[in-house]
Amino acid sequence: MKDRLDNKAISEAAEKFHFVSYAGTLSHLTVEPELKVRLTDGTAGIVGFVGYNGLEHAVVPADVAVDIKSIRSEWLRHLIGVTDIDPPPVRPADVVEAAEDVAAGEGSEGEVSAEAAVVEGRDVADDIDNAPAPVENEA
Repeated sequence: MKDRLDNKAISEAAEKFHFVSYAGTLSHLTVEPELKVRLTDGTAGIVGFVGYNGLEHAVVPADVAVDIKSIRSEWLRHLIGVTDIDPPPVRPADVVEAAEDVAAGEGSEGEVSAEAAVVEGRDVADDIDNAPAPVENEA
């Protein structure tokens, strides 16, 4: 948290910066113009982490992003000179199988089946913000 560059209020000049999520889908953060320049020139990177609200993303200096990659490579989302060269991390098969064995239950978003919660090779948590609205069941 102490190294975050995006831990401030967003002004009207803020712009979207697009990056590829762990699931391989296009995502974005809204950042100030000077931060967008740093993300573009490689002096800052985007990392994913488990925060107070579940999966979150943060903009950090490039050296911090490299340190995080050395510990949890799957948390690095964007860093010029690294993510545009390295192949994206692949979720190990045993993690996918273990997640498929978890019983589905009733959550804040409604009933979720095991098949809907886990899709091989995708991190469903990355797609929560972009999920379509639930469809009403006809009774």
